[in-house]
Amino acid sequence: MYQLLAALALWTGEVDRGTLPQLAQAGASAPKPDSVEALVLLAESGDPAAMTRLGVAYAKGVGVARNPDEATRWLRMAANRGVGSNGGAPAAMYNMGQAYRLGDGVVQDTQEALRWYGEAAMYGEPHALFTLGVMAEDGEGQPKSDKDALSWYLEAASKGDVSAMVNVGTMLAAGRGISVFPADLQPSVKAQGPAMAARWFRMAADKDSPDAMFNLAVLYEHGLGVKKDLVQSRRWFDAAREAKTVKPKP
Repeated sequence: MYQLLAALALWTGEVDRGTLPQLAQAGASAPKPDSVEALVLLAESGDPAAMTRLGVAYAKGVGVARNPDEATRWLRMAANRGVGSNGGAPAAMYNMGQAYRLGDGVVQDTQEALRWYGEAAMYGEPHALFTLGVMAEDGEGQPKSDKDALSWYLEAASKGDVSAMVNVGTMLAAGRGISVFPADLQPSVKAQGPAMAARWFRMAADKDSPDAMFNLAVLYEHGLGVKKDLVQSRRWFDAAREAKTVKPKP
């Protein structure tokens, strides 16, 4: 069964390796100035969330000319300032990790990237947790480890990261990384892997993940972890196709 699952090539959640992701939820409770000038003033006053938003703006060229050096300057200041009541620092730490991973505004350094991701992960930053999972699974800057990857994905998924939910399901369906569970539970986890995967895929599909929808379709098509149901399979294949064509909200 697990060989069959491998052949089915379930989709996995992907981290965008080419650009700095959006700030997401970090610092969402902070003031959101409606002009770059106001944001600069707030950042210069020492507000870590404003520093982070300004750093991301420079990294992406949103509202200002793209300037990776200025991006990392502001992000580093935010990250080093610590975690305030309005957030900002964990997202800055994560984006510093991205800068070092991609060599954007700094010399590319995988180990420094891992250090910054680890700092952000200590505060539960979901993008950092997910990225650490990707790097552990790929063996980027460290030996490959399915156990570590699944551990990071589970933690990211618990924080609501949808791509992590997809990857948890994919790994459980294939029986990978289950040594993260206590030894006495591992046989049960392995036996119930496809059923557990279906539940994770359903959670991610409910959050509009086309990858999760596709994987659910595959499980229903082959009766893996769910009762074989070609009608449900077609429904999820169609939903995945539709979700792929829907323009993401700005």
